[in-house]
Amino acid sequence: MAEFQYGPQEKNLGQITSADTVKIEFCLFDATAPSTVKTGVAFGDVTVMVCKPGATAFAAWPAVPGWGTGNWQELGNGWYQIILTGSVVAELALLDTTGPIKFHIAGTGIAHPPISRTIVANTNIQAVARTLLALPAAAPDAATGLPVSDAGGLDLDTLLNRLDAMGSSRGTADPGDQMDLVNAPNATAVTAIQGAAVYQASIEMIDDDENDDENDADRYVVSWFKNSEPVESGITLPTIRVVKTDGTDLFAAATMTQIGTTGAYYYNQVTAASRVVDGAVYLRIAQATIDGETREWRRGGGRDS
Repeated sequence: MAEFQYGPQEKNLGQITSADTVKIEFCLFDATAPSTVKTGVAFGDVTVMVCKPGATAFAAWPAVPGWGTGNWQELGNGWYQIILTGSVVAELALLDTTGPIKFHIAGTGIAHPPISRTIVANTNIQAVARTLLALPAAAPDAATGLPVSDAGGLDLDTLLNRLDAMGSSRGTADPGDQMDLVNAPNATAVTAIQGAAVYQASIEMIDDDENDDENDADRYVVSWFKNSEPVESGITLPTIRVVKTDGTDLFAAATMTQIGTTGAYYYNQVTAASRVVDGAVYLRIAQATIDGETREWRRGGGRDS
C-alpha cells in the first residue's frame, strides 16, 4: 500500500486506488487570536465540508460513512491531517473526479486558511512511487526480503569486510613484473601458459661453385633456438628439404649432420639436379625433434638471395 502526503504548498492531489492512503495537511488557528495556532482539536470538535469537482456547493463530510478518528490526526503545533483511505469506497469516491476540490473546516474558536487542491489523473510517476514504497512481504534478511546488516542470509558487514580484505591484499606491481596466474580452475592450462617456450630456427644456404665439379655443392646450415637462446643438445632427427615453386621437391628431406657439439647442423647437396639455379625461388624446410616434439621452420630464398 502506498501513502501520499500533501502539504499546504502542494496544489495537486493524485487519484488513488483502493490500496492507497492520502493525507492532506493544514494548520488551524485560534479565531480570537489569529496569529496563534489552535491545538488539541479532535475530530468531534469540527465539521469538515467538501466541495468536489463539478459540485455547486459544499457538503458536510460527516455524511460520508465511516467518518471518525481514523480520518483525523493532530500532528502538533497547530498542524493536522485529513486522512482519506482508498479501501473505504465513500472516501475513495471523494477523489474519483479530476478537477478542483475544496475543504472547509468549521468549529468553535477555530480559524483556518482555505484548503484548495486540484485532483489530477494517476500518472506513471505515482505508479512508480507505489512500487518503490511497497515493502517486501517477507521478513528482513529472509528470502525475497530486504537485506540487513546482521549475521543472516545476506550479511552486509561480512561482505564489506571481504571487499576490504581483497583491496588490502591486492598488492602492487612494477612495470615489467611477470604476472602470477592462479592455478585454477584448469591447472593443466595454467601450467602450459606459464611454461610455454618459443622455438625458432635460422636456415642458411651457401652456393659453393669453385669451377671444381668435384667440390661444387649447395651447403645448408641450420641453427635452432629456444626463447632466443641457441639449442645445443637434445636435437634428434634433423632434416632439410627444399621445395620448388611448382610445389615439387628439389630434393626430399635429407638428414643433417651436427657441427661438433654446437647444436647447429649442416647438409651438402652435391647432386647437380637437386641444386638451386639462378633466377628461381625455393622454400627451405628444416625439421627436428626438440623437447619431445617435432618442430618445423620454413624460409624462402634462392641462389640470388
